[in-house]
Amino acid sequence: MYTSVNNIICELKKGKGFSKKYKCDNKYIFEGEYVSGKMNGLGKIYYNEIKIYEGEFLNGEKNGKGKEYWDNKLRFEGEYLYGYKIKGKEYINEKMEYEGKYMFDKKWEGIGYDENGNIIYQLKSGNGKVKEYRFNGSLKYDGEYINGKLYNIVKEYNEEGKLVFEGEFKEGKRNGNGKEYNKDGKLEFEGEYLNGKRNGKGKEYNEKGKLVFEGEYKEGKRNGNGKNYDKYGELEFEGEYLDGFKNGKGKIFRYGRLEFEGEFLNGERNGKVKEYDEHDELYFEGEYLKGERNGNGKIYREGELIFEGEFKKGKINGKGREYYITKFRNHDRFLDRKRNPKDKEYIIDLKLKFEGEYLNGERNGKGKEYNYEGELLFEGEFKEGIKWNGKGYDKNGNIIINLNNGNGIIREYDSHGFLEFEGEIINGKKNGKIKEYFDSELRFEGEYKNGKRNGKGKEYWGDKLSFDGEYIDGKRNGKGKEYNSDGNIEYEGEYLDGERNGKGKEYNRKAKFVFEGEYRKGKKWSGKGIDENGNIIIDLNNGSGIIKEYDILDDLKFEGEYLNGIKNGKGKEYWNGILRFEVEYIDGKRNGKAKEY
Repeated sequence: MYTSVNNIICELKKGKGFSKKYKCDNKYIFEGEYVSGKMNGLGKIYYNEIKIYEGEFLNGEKNGKGKEYWDNKLRFEGEYLYGYKIKGKEYINEKMEYEGKYMFDKKWEGIGYDENGNIIYQLKSGNGKVKEYRFNGSLKYDGEYINGKLYNIVKEYNEEGKLVFEGEFKEGKRNGNGKEYNKDGKLEFEGEYLNGKRNGKGKEYNEKGKLVFEGEYKEGKRNGNGKNYDKYGELEFEGEYLDGFKNGKGKIFRYGRLEFEGEFLNGERNGKVKEYDEHDELYFEGEYLKGERNGNGKIYREGELIFEGEFKKGKINGKGREYYITKFRNHDRFLDRKRNPKDKEYIIDLKLKFEGEYLNGERNGKGKEYNYEGELLFEGEFKEGIKWNGKGYDKNGNIIINLNNGNGIIREYDSHGFLEFEGEIINGKKNGKIKEYFDSELRFEGEYKNGKRNGKGKEYWGDKLSFDGEYIDGKRNGKGKEYNSDGNIEYEGEYLDGERNGKGKEYNRKAKFVFEGEYRKGKKWSGKGIDENGNIIIDLNNGSGIIKEYDILDDLKFEGEYLNGIKNGKGKEYWNGILRFEVEYIDGKRNGKAKEY
């Protein structure tokens, strides 16, 4: 059997006579008389076994004389009618705070006191200055009543007694201009309200007082035009909002520059958009769906179109075309452009590089590739971005690409049309003898296995040999020699994982011997070095000792002591061979007194 105590649902517990008890919502307990299914007569209500009310009931509601408690202290005593206070006294910390009449539980006609018993406000017919408190005794509102409701300037506090709002009220709700504060008392929002919610123009601030949003609100949410700022105060977004989300047209900024402009739906990019790179050049224009590129789109680099085609779920999918970049190829931004007299813009003569099918952002399916001059270079099938089946020809009709299921000979060109790679592939990966180029200049020739440098190979810089040696899994491993830009030997010895490691000899720019010994992870570790006069300039044992280091022009740049492979002890630093700094080092860092020159 169930009953209620001012909307508290109670279950009848077995008992005798007056002491019948009812369990209410697990935490509330009623003790008293129960007549015709409702509480009647004297009774008590407990919360977590602590008394919060004692008094009279009628037909299940507080009716007659009664007292309310909080934390075992008297909070109110007076009279009730149909569950509402009509007359009585309120207490804060056992001191009377108000005495008078009530209307639907609201203070209506009476006098308010401070903790010393002084009169601080007086209500007549629901009008006048007033303070409202929570049941636990904490101040909630400090303001003015008109007909029993808060009006005009009101201050609102949280349960810890800290100001959380100050501003205009009407009909008991926030209406007009107001300010909100966070738990630390710092301004969090200032703006307009309607019926208790943010409505109209407003500004939001972060915990450091920085403006993070300014714009329009409706029903408590961002609605209309607005601007969003990052934690440094830089503009981050400018555009339209609906129900708290970016909705409609908008712009996104990064470090003060425009990064995106287009349409939004429910906070996500949706519809036609444009994206810009760090140089303020157009990078992408096309369609988005639910925050991802979807539909037709174009990609640009340095202001030039390099792709146009179909997108799906953020990646290139479907048919598309790629174009060469022309301005770097010609070393003149406008060499391949024509002036449009109507809009005074330059029109680029597009040079087609590829047309065909894509899957998940890679060439996949049928396709054609062209050289920079527009001549067909390859026609066939692609698989996961790699030429897989087909043939290609040079200007003279010679076969330069011949592939069957990812096996055969091939040539590749970069985005500017320069030769980038030529050689053999097996299962789509570089294998056998390979040549690599940069701007059509030879950079590497040697052996590959499973797509990585493996075996003997040579590296070039310009027309000069820079390295000649062995590779494993794409890195220098084994024996090798390095050469400087004059073509003279600079180092000969052993390598491990791309670094000098093991026995080796080092030479200066004139190919004169300067060090012989062991290296570890690219650093001299054990051994001795001499200058051209035979003086010892390097003496290391397990990474410790004295050392002199030189730059690529053989100018002294450091001399001093090492410990475990790093600078430790006294040292001197030079710039173009001239002493600039001398100091002591600990763990490779300057520490202690220093002299600067």
